[in-house]
Amino acid sequence: GILCCVLFTVLAARTDSRRTSNLSFPIHCVACCSFIPLRRSDTSCVTFSGQIPTPKMATSSTGTGTGGLRASGFDPQSPSALMLVGDDAASASDGGGLSVLYSDDGVGCNQYETAALLRMLDARDEILASGGGGGGGPSPGPSGLRALSREYRRSVRDCMAGWEEQLASEESPSAEEEERSADNLELLKVSSAFVHLSEIYLLPRGDNGSTSTGRSGSSGPNAMDIDDGGGAVSNSSSNIPGSATADTVRFLRYEFENPESVFVVLGTTSEEVETMVKSEIPEHYSSGATGDTLFWSLVEAYALRGCLREAWAILTHHSAARRVHAAALRGDFDDPSAGATEPFLIEDRDALEILKGIMLGAPLPGGIDTENDHGLGDADDDDDDVDGANAMHGLDQDDDEDDIRLVKGVARRAYQLWDQSSETYHPRTAANTHQTWQTAVGRLMTQAGPVQRMMHHTPRLRRLLSILRGQFDGITFHSWEENLRAELLYVRPSVRPNDIATRAGIAMKKFQSDDEKEKEQMIMFNIMSGDAGSAIASLQWMGGSSGAALPTTLASLLCNLLTSAGSIQPSQLTYDLQTHLLLEASSSILSSFAAQSQHDVGVRLSARLILPYATPDNVRVAATLAETLGRHAPRSDAETRDLLTLCEDLIVRGSVRVADACDSLCYCRYQHHADVGKAGGAAHWLLTGAEIWTSVRSALDEAKGKVPSPLEVELAGACGRRFVTVCMETARSLLSELAMPSSGQALAHYCKVGKEMLEAIMEGDLAHLIRREQSTALLQHICDIADAIKDDDRSALAESIVDCLDEKVDKEVSGSVDILAPPSMRANLLKTALTYILEKEDTKFSADNNLKEAQED
Repeated sequence: GILCCVLFTVLAARTDSRRTSNLSFPIHCVACCSFIPLRRSDTSCVTFSGQIPTPKMATSSTGTGTGGLRASGFDPQSPSALMLVGDDAASASDGGGLSVLYSDDGVGCNQYETAALLRMLDARDEILASGGGGGGGPSPGPSGLRALSREYRRSVRDCMAGWEEQLASEESPSAEEEERSADNLELLKVSSAFVHLSEIYLLPRGDNGSTSTGRSGSSGPNAMDIDDGGGAVSNSSSNIPGSATADTVRFLRYEFENPESVFVVLGTTSEEVETMVKSEIPEHYSSGATGDTLFWSLVEAYALRGCLREAWAILTHHSAARRVHAAALRGDFDDPSAGATEPFLIEDRDALEILKGIMLGAPLPGGIDTENDHGLGDADDDDDDVDGANAMHGLDQDDDEDDIRLVKGVARRAYQLWDQSSETYHPRTAANTHQTWQTAVGRLMTQAGPVQRMMHHTPRLRRLLSILRGQFDGITFHSWEENLRAELLYVRPSVRPNDIATRAGIAMKKFQSDDEKEKEQMIMFNIMSGDAGSAIASLQWMGGSSGAALPTTLASLLCNLLTSAGSIQPSQLTYDLQTHLLLEASSSILSSFAAQSQHDVGVRLSARLILPYATPDNVRVAATLAETLGRHAPRSDAETRDLLTLCEDLIVRGSVRVADACDSLCYCRYQHHADVGKAGGAAHWLLTGAEIWTSVRSALDEAKGKVPSPLEVELAGACGRRFVTVCMETARSLLSELAMPSSGQALAHYCKVGKEMLEAIMEGDLAHLIRREQSTALLQHICDIADAIKDDDRSALAESIVDCLDEKVDKEVSGSVDILAPPSMRANLLKTALTYILEKEDTKFSADNNLKEAQED
């Protein structure tokens, strides 16, 4: 802390003489072992570029220079703020001479971002704690990594949803605020998309029984080893054909599409679609934007997305389907012998039943609708109307979908064969089933039957079936993701994961895009190619280096996942990327919450973030944790206990730096209780600090093979030393009052303080040891002397005074000879003995003699 102050002061003083045009440098903080950019609150870059901003400093009496610095110190309630006080003490007293330099600048953190941070850390801690394998908290397997990634994305998704809902509910948000929020939400959305893609291509693809061989080696059981990356599992992402197709299709639908995107591409609106559906002949409703019929444009658009459920819902509004539906409602098909049903209605009914089985039973990778496209493992509760077609409803929507005419050899919900999260996952069987299904579609187009006869009066049906066969003649794709998605659905569902990037690159070259989109496309291509560095760099580019807490933390957590998965090999890097991002995220959290006066929340979140990595081998992280806690002044006992609980494991493992920081937290609470006159509470926190050092000493002794004596006690640390001092001073003050001829309120006060301290000692876990400590034993005897005087028990009084003045040999521990009372207290002990024992004995003896003489007279 002192060295940081010196660095800040020297740099601030030399600012005017070091302004250059292209200056960029970080400041290395030797206190917390991290690079700290010296910057003002209006900047958010990692290092300076260009002119160095000059902090507002108190000037000297002559008004020149910045050499009038009188004092500097860190704000105890804001770990990132350095307060500078000038020579003008008068102005400093009212805040006029006080300047503040920030080691980092946060941009604030709204309630939704805070909730997302808490949920991400809760998910990580829960999965770490549930790991099998002794002592640590590694994940139970590769699926743990993917589960953790999903929880991160779920937290960000809910954050964006709440944020958007708040913006929509605000009556008149300012244009600037609305634009800034829209930009932040867009950055979060793109960042979440990159995490989603990294989850597919850079994390192990599950351990549900499928054979998977990693590119870097075999998968081990512990996929969340957080020590140094050396024991982390290798990236066991298998290259089995079709193993990544379903996830990629869902990614392309979820991240690039929304319920209105189909309408936007076709140049229509949901209102126009409703009008088309309600028209007499929907299939003839023309679209002015595309020059084609809106009905078939929608059916083909949904088919190209793989949303065959929505395509079928549109198809049920065809005039032929309406006639069949009306005939079924009249019961025309129930009594064929009546002969009232027209033959073409029966053929259309059979054709539609076959088409329904073809479309709703399609074994497409990713499923036949957008449900669970988010890849979070549960249904989307907020998306009851996932697509516009669902809002319109199919005519046969209430029918039992399990009672459909399936293609022979294709099971109901056969698309689950592509899903790694499914118990039926088997990509080879899925590929064979997909081939069987497409062969059946081809037979419908070539062999005589109801479907072929229906195509005579509905020629566009042939084009729909051609799409299902993977033939896109006459189809215009509007984007690379649409092209790639259709190819994965119908042409190459069994493509190897390593080859999907190649297919994506070919699709990207077909479509021109602006520079911003081109950057995003290149990042996605690199991630699909297995480049973990691009994933981290993308999150940094999308706000991970802006000082905002959520994106910075997301980048750090993703780096931890990729390191644990083996996609990032720390041994191959020239610097510790994982630790660098971790400390950057910690700094962003601290500064973001400090900017809105929520220092306690920032400190707790920062401590939780870096705590699992603050191992004895990682000195930088442990030093940062200690520095953060050491400069924090907790506001309540509950907050302090919470922080101590977080650090309990590190203390037990013998981390001296963290123990010193926790000792500082206890000392802060001692000062609070002492200021409000609560002696018992003050003693409790001093003893808590002493217990921390006892735990550290036990751990260090155990590591050295030393067996500590169960009778030896050492009150170390600031709290321990202060406790000894307080006990001695309380005992001395109480004895002084007892020795005085007339004592009043002061005597009662010191008696109360001493007894409260002794009660606090008895409530502690180390009472049996602390009672043996010299200052504690002395305080106990002085309090016993006060009680004996009060009860006029001269025998107990004499015994306590003798115990304080008698020479005793410590036979159990050191074997030394010592007197409990220090020399400065011995005179008062003798004076007390003279006053309350000898003089009272003389008085009693004189009174007895007088009584005896009176009786004789």
